Amino acid sequence: MTLILKRNSYGAFASKPSTPSQGQLYFATDLGGNGVMMVYSGSIWKPTTGAAVIYQSGVQSTMHTGDTNETNVKIVTIPAGLLSANGGLRITTVWAATGTNNTKTTKIYFSATSGGANGTAIYSIAHGSTALGILSENVLLNRNSASSQIANCKSGSVGFNVATAANTTTAINSASASYLNFTVQLANGADSAGIDAAIVEWIEP
Repeated sequence: MTLILKRNSYGAFASKPSTPSQGQLYFATDLGGNGVMMVYSGSIWKPTTGAAVIYQSGVQSTMHTGDTNETNVKIVTIPAGLLSANGGLRITTVWAATGTNNTKTTKIYFSATSGGANGTAIYSIAHGSTALGILSENVLLNRNSASSQIANCKSGSVGFNVATAANTTTAINSASASYLNFTVQLANGADSAGIDAAIVEWIEP
């Protein structure tokens, strides 16, 4: 495939060329912290490297404490049309907790609605009272459709261990803006939980 670089071929993801040529490059300035270089394959826009970080933060979220309500601690927006019919996301999360009184449940939802505990849970694990640092990695892929997804099991596993629950399916229309809603829930309000760091990568075949 011949790469084609045209003048002024950069800007917001939503402003990418509507009738691109195969091999055309475009730099999406609003993806990730420093932008993402994309190439048009002839049918889809994709990262030139096949995968690209679209969100990254090592800044700790607000640590939730004081009650046992499920509480949103982070929202990541997935731009409309970012994922192709077979595109996906890899989500790496470093959860943090203090206090050892009782369990802390961490969840990630894929949703058409921003905030709260909205959407379909693609990850949900209740961690033991002594869990203070937790790493999760989740993969969400479109299944030959912008509105049908498969994700690794939402519960019954820790890290990369064998799961005791089935994988999760969702039906969010990723042709429209979608959201990853991260929540925590404490069994004892004297404990606290949140997120120390998170990375979301965009993956295309």
